[in-house]
Amino acid sequence: MNRNFNLIMNTVFKNSIDPDEACSLVGSVYQPHKLNLCRASDQLSASMEHYPVSETSISRLTYNANIHIQSEPFRNFYLIMLPVSGHFNIRQNNIEKTASVGSPVILDTDKNIDMQWSNNCENIIFKLDKSLIDRTLLESYGVESKLAVAFNCPNREQGNFDKFSIMLNNFIINNPYLSDLPNNSEMF
Repeated sequence: MNRNFNLIMNTVFKNSIDPDEACSLVGSVYQPHKLNLCRASDQLSASMEHYPVSETSISRLTYNANIHIQSEPFRNFYLIMLPVSGHFNIRQNNIEKTASVGSPVILDTDKNIDMQWSNNCENIIFKLDKSLIDRTLLESYGVESKLAVAFNCPNREQGNFDKFSIMLNNFIINNPYLSDLPNNSEMF
């Protein structure tokens, strides 16, 4: 991980062994949800770092246990999840995907979330406000979004990581509507 990235992150919690505590603290950054250990023999050792920037934020999250997460739709934001180790399986309504190193996933705002993380899964997570995406579509492309933008659609091929990285860089680093973003593009 880039050293500059490590310098900006704020610790939310470190080495939590209590699933309820970890769930509550992660929920305070995103939204309340359910978190359960997949196996009674697993021992949680969860850590989270976070850095908010205007209408976005970046987090690093790990549980160090096989976990199951369930959540209602986000409604007001998207999560772009980039595993740096391990993998997780995600189901949003009837759409199922596996995210792993090199295969990120964007969680939609209008779908229920059901995830299972491997014990070695560590994620870098970008949170993007729905209003930012809606405003960018309108101001940059003249498209008014009447429904939530859907990234996960049935029978849709997942783009390759190079295209995803370019899109992410253009949207986050070069987006003129993110006036508070620090000039630290070398972090990404």
